Amino acid sequence: MSSTYQNISWAIKFLFVFWVLLMLAGSGNEPPHPIESEQILELSDSQTHLEIENGLYIFEDDQGDFTIEDMTRPIMDMQFMPNIEGTLNKGFTETVYWLRFQVQNASPDKTWLLEVAAPSLSSATLYSPADNGVYTAKELGRNSDLKEREVYHRNLVYTLELEEGAVKTYYMRVESEGPLQIPVSIWEVKRFEEKARTTTVFIGIVSGILFVVLLYHFAQFIKSPPTELFVFRVLGIFIHFYFYFNGWLDADIYMAGSAVA
Repeated sequence: MSSTYQNISWAIKFLFVFWVLLMLAGSGNEPPHPIESEQILELSDSQTHLEIENGLYIFEDDQGDFTIEDMTRPIMDMQFMPNIEGTLNKGFTETVYWLRFQVQNASPDKTWLLEVAAPSLSSATLYSPADNGVYTAKELGRNSDLKEREVYHRNLVYTLELEEGAVKTYYMRVESEGPLQIPVSIWEVKRFEEKARTTTVFIGIVSGILFVVLLYHFAQFIKSPPTELFVFRVLGIFIHFYFYFNGWLDADIYMAGSAVA
């Protein structure tokens, strides 16, 4: 009896080890996306604009060593944390962040754009899935040539290739040498053009007001330098940083405020 029990015990252990190995081998063959527990952003006929902060998942890449191949491995699914802070804002940091979101297109007659309203970012690379499972990269950033962008705009704007009914998982790798604030939105192309024109008019009005105020203090500075010098310097610094962090110092970017290719 003892020998029989011992044989059964070994058989159970063998089956258990075999089952564990089988599960581990099978997990690598399962498609990692779409992930059922994550929110899917649905684009419908009634929508023209969608903020995706609630459907955004974030991974902090401290060393900046991870690649898109690393991100798409099943083991990384649980490493992405849901965004719970509204617009992603990490302040001044040199850390690389990966963003992930899922989109389903229920409006086949519309063209959709992804906008990252942070023109001062050093780099923002969007990884889009192809039908063969390979991800293609589109990198934009502060130093990227404006004329080579697929959408001629001061913000970082990408065209989303979305087939009807398909659920696609997108990744974005972002880094910055300054403040890392990343407002991310999806726009229907015509609505985006309207918004861009309105924004350009608004920036023009604000810029005109600031110029008039600066001109006034410059005139006061000429009349009484000791009194107006401090105010003039502070105002000049404020205007410089206002235009810098909003990406308006480049004349080409200013002209691109309402242009969509």
